[in-house]
Amino acid sequence: MTRYKLVKNSQPGGKLGGMSSVWVSSDTCPKTCKLREEESCYAYFWNTKKAWENAERSGVGFAKLLELLRDAGLSRFVRWAPAGDLPGDGDRIDRGRLFKLVTVLSRLFAGFILYTHKPIEGVHRRGHHMQRKANRRALDDALRVSSSAINLSCDSADEAERALELGYDATMILPSSYTGSGVVVGRFKGRVCWAQSSAAHPERKSCSNCGRGVPWCSRKGRGWVVQFIAHGARKSTINRRLPVLD
Repeated sequence: MTRYKLVKNSQPGGKLGGMSSVWVSSDTCPKTCKLREEESCYAYFWNTKKAWENAERSGVGFAKLLELLRDAGLSRFVRWAPAGDLPGDGDRIDRGRLFKLVTVLSRLFAGFILYTHKPIEGVHRRGHHMQRKANRRALDDALRVSSSAINLSCDSADEAERALELGYDATMILPSSYTGSGVVVGRFKGRVCWAQSSAAHPERKSCSNCGRGVPWCSRKGRGWVVQFIAHGARKSTINRRLPVLD
């Protein structure tokens, strides 16, 4: 059974900058994820791995999580799944739970940061086509009531461009050697994550300080790609399948 671990108001000096978060057990990670296949995901290492394992040991069920989210002591924004994915096992999105989740998050918080690497029809070409279609219906249902973006994690510029052409919000990975401010994706602009950007003051590099109080990744319909520079213990593995950028 999927487990969820709510962490209230993370350390102010960390990447989340004091933002609350919900960690989600690994059964929600898509089986078609390249990072999972390569074991190159940052969540497999160091403190992130420990926090993820703790979530799987001591997390709660979905209904209990929704109760806990109503705690008035949480931050204005919440980060969904620093490790893990949307409700649903493997490649599948649980349509009912996702709809309920974004309804609750939209009502209780100023906004939220949420990503999925589950395959979506018209964007990704991995996984079974029937599952991709079902996932897209679940995503579209949720977006009708969501106040914030549901970011599609893309493995290439082509996927990110297809996502934006369809009206979805997208993120993608850049090589660890990249030092610029963002890469153009087709006719769309790209911007490197604020917390990784050289423009950010070292003491203010966090999700909480991004976007003047409205984090980029939470902005629904923003029309440009948030780009993350490959990091973690296996970033060289990720680099090998990414294009070389000047």
